[in-house]
Amino acid sequence: MYKRLRTTSSIFLVSASIILLPACSPHPAAGTWESGSDNEAHFTKIVVHFEPRAEIYTSDKNSTDLHCSWSASSKNNIKLECLGSDDQKTPDIYQLNITNENSSELIFKGKIIASFTQLKK
Repeated sequence: MYKRLRTTSSIFLVSASIILLPACSPHPAAGTWESGSDNEAHFTKIVVHFEPRAEIYTSDKNSTDLHCSWSASSKNNIKLECLGSDDQKTPDIYQLNITNENSSELIFKGKIIASFTQLKK
C-alpha cells in the first residue's frame, strides 16, 4: 500500500511539474530591442526584463529616459506603464506588439511611433 501511494505521489508531482513548466518561460517581448532608424519619439532602445520592468532609451546616450513596468496583454503584446526621469505623476501607457520573431512596433495613443529589432539572446 505504501509503495502504491508513493508511486501515485511521484506521478502527480511529475505531471504537475510538466504542466507548470511553460508558465516559467519568458514572454517573447523579453530582451533588448533596438531601433535601426530615427523615429517620432527618438527612442533608440527598449530593454524588457524577465521580471515585469523595462527601460526605454532615447538618442545615443546610455541614460534611461523612461522607467517602466509591464504586463502581458496577450502572447505577442505587452502593456508598458512608463514614468520619465522627472517628477511625472501619471504614467504614459505604451503597447509593444511583437510583429514577428525579431520585430516589434511601439504604440502610443493608438499610433505606431517606432519599430524595433530584437538583438540576439
